[in-house]
Amino acid sequence: MADKEAGLFMNEKELKRKKRIKLAIYIAIFVVFQVIVITAFSLTVLKAKTPKFRLSDVEIKTLTRNTSSSPSFEVDITTKVKVKNTNFGAYKYDNSTVAFSYQGSSVGQVAIQKGKAGWLTTKNIDGVAVKLNYQALTNMTAASHLDSEFSTGVIVITAFSLTVLKAKTPKFRLSDVEIKTLTRNTSSSPSFEVDITTKVKVKNTNFGAYKYDNSTVAFSYQGYAYMWLKLQAILFIHQKGCNGPLTHNRKF
Repeated sequence: MADKEAGLFMNEKELKRKKRIKLAIYIAIFVVFQVIVITAFSLTVLKAKTPKFRLSDVEIKTLTRNTSSSPSFEVDITTKVKVKNTNFGAYKYDNSTVAFSYQGSSVGQVAIQKGKAGWLTTKNIDGVAVKLNYQALTNMTAASHLDSEFSTGVIVITAFSLTVLKAKTPKFRLSDVEIKTLTRNTSSSPSFEVDITTKVKVKNTNFGAYKYDNSTVAFSYQGYAYMWLKLQAILFIHQKGCNGPLTHNRKF
C-alpha cells in the first residue's frame, strides 16, 4: 500500500514537472513569436517613408503654341498638390520642388513650402500656380514629336518631386576610454590630473557626405572646463545601409 502511494506521488510529481516543461516551451515559443512580429513591424510599419507628391485638379489658364520650324508652347496652369503620408505618424517635410519636364527637358518648376502631413493622411495644397514653357530649337526629333502632339491636341508633360532634405549636424560620441595616468591631490585645495586615450565617433545621419570644420570637444567637471580635444576638418561618407556608426579615432 505504501509503495503504491509512493508511486502515485512520484507520478504526480512527474506530471507536474512535465506540465511545467510544456508551459515553459509554450512561453518560449510565444516570446520568439512576439520578437518576430515586433521585428517585422519595426522593419515595415515603423520605417519612415518619404511622402508622395501628386497633382490633381489641373486647370489651364492660358495656352500659347507656335507651330513654326521651331515649335514651342507656353502654358499657365493652377493645380492642387497632394502630399500623401503613408507613415503611422505625422511627417514633417522640408521645402521641396515639383519639377515639370517634356521629352526629358525641363519646362518649369514650382516651390512647395515646408509643412506637416498627418499620419496616414493626404495634405492638399490648393491653387498652386505654375508657368510652363518649352521650345524645340534645333532638336528635330523633339520638334517632330511636338508637332505630332499639337495635331492630336494632347501634350504629355511629366511632373516629379525633388524633396530637399535638411542637413543634420553630425553627432560626436566618445567610446573605448582608457585611463593612462591619474594624479589626485586631497589637500585643502583638491585637484586631479588625468591622461586618457579615447575613440571619437562622428556619426553622419545624412544621405550623403558631410564636411565639418575644425571642432572642439570640451570636457567639464561641475561646470568648469578642464580639457579640450580638437578635431581637424575631414570629409566622410555614411552610405545608406551601413551597419553601425561611422567613426574616426583621435587620441589626446
